[in-house]
Amino acid sequence: MTTFDIETLGPTDGPCPTNLYDPDRLINFIAWKPEDEATCVYRIPYGYSEGSGVSLLFDELCPAAGSVYSWEASINVIQPGVCAIEGLSVPLLTLSSQFSVNEQAGSIVTRRIADIAPNGIVSNVKLTSGSLLSIGLKLLCPDTGNCPARLLTLAYRIEIVVNSEASNIGCVGRVANIIRETRDLFNEDTGDFLSDEFILRSINACVKDLSLEDYWLAETCMPIVAGQENIDIFNIALDLRKVLRARFDGQPRTLTQLKSLDDFIELTSQSHNSGTPEYYFIQNNMMRLWPVPTTSVGPGLRVYYSRLPEALGCAENNCDPPVPRATPCSHYSR
Repeated sequence: MTTFDIETLGPTDGPCPTNLYDPDRLINFIAWKPEDEATCVYRIPYGYSEGSGVSLLFDELCPAAGSVYSWEASINVIQPGVCAIEGLSVPLLTLSSQFSVNEQAGSIVTRRIADIAPNGIVSNVKLTSGSLLSIGLKLLCPDTGNCPARLLTLAYRIEIVVNSEASNIGCVGRVANIIRETRDLFNEDTGDFLSDEFILRSINACVKDLSLEDYWLAETCMPIVAGQENIDIFNIALDLRKVLRARFDGQPRTLTQLKSLDDFIELTSQSHNSGTPEYYFIQNNMMRLWPVPTTSVGPGLRVYYSRLPEALGCAENNCDPPVPRATPCSHYSR
C-alpha cells in the first residue's frame, strides 16, 4: 500500500472546519465542531492497481477519553472525459465510521476510514488511473453526552495500491509517488526522458534554494556556559542553514545580531568582555556571544533558524520521508 497526501480540504455549503495553529507543537491543525463538513478531490495516479481498495487516513489529537463520535464519508467518482452532472447532490456512496477514544487525551493517533472504494468500485463505477475521487467528510456525534466540543485533525492522505513497475520507477513509497507525479506533469510515463536520478537531483537542488529563502524554520534551546564565547552552530542543529534570531528562553529580550566582523571587533574593543550576552555574530560555523557569559544558564538561549530538509533518495529504509512544509509566519514572530 502507498499513501498520497491530500494537501487541502475545501468548503461546502454547510458549516466548515477552521484552521488552528498550535505554537507549542508548531502544527497547523484543522479544528472540527459537530456537523462541520469539508471536501477534497483526489486523482487516482498512473499505475493504480485496478480492483484494489482505497482508504482515507488522517491524524487526530485525541479528545478526552470516553469521547464518542463518527466520521461520515460521502464518495463520488468522475471518470476521465465524462462531464460531471450539474446539480448532482446525492453522492454515489455514503459510509460512517464510529470511534470511541481510549487513548490518552492530547496524544496524536491515526484514524482510518477503510474501503471508501471497495475493490476499486464506487456504486458500480470502476476506478481507473486518472479517475477523480471526490470525498466529503462530516463530523457527527451519535452520543451527545460524550461528544467532543472540538476535534483537531491533520495530515489527510489516501492509501492505495500502486504498481511502481507500471511507471518504470525504481523507488518505492512516497519517493515513488513524487517521481510519478513529476513525470505526469511532463506527460512522460516511461522514464526515458526523466530518470529517477534526474528528478530527485533537481528536486533536492530546488529544496536547497528554497532553504536559503528561509522557507523552513525551526527553533531549539541551548545552554549558556560560563566563559564560553564561541558556540558551534552545528551543535545547535545538523540541518541548520542560517541563524535568524536568538533570545533568552522564557524572556522577551532578543540578542542583537552583528552583521559584520568589523562591527564585532569594534564592539569587543570598546565594551566589557564579560557579563550577560547581548550580541551575537555568526562567523563561519561559529556563533560568537558578547559579552562572554559569566554564569551558566540552562536552557539558556532559544535559537530560531532556517533549516534544510533531508534530501530525497531511493533508499528502501527511507522510502516515506516526511513532507517538508513551509513554516507559518506566526512562528517567526513569536
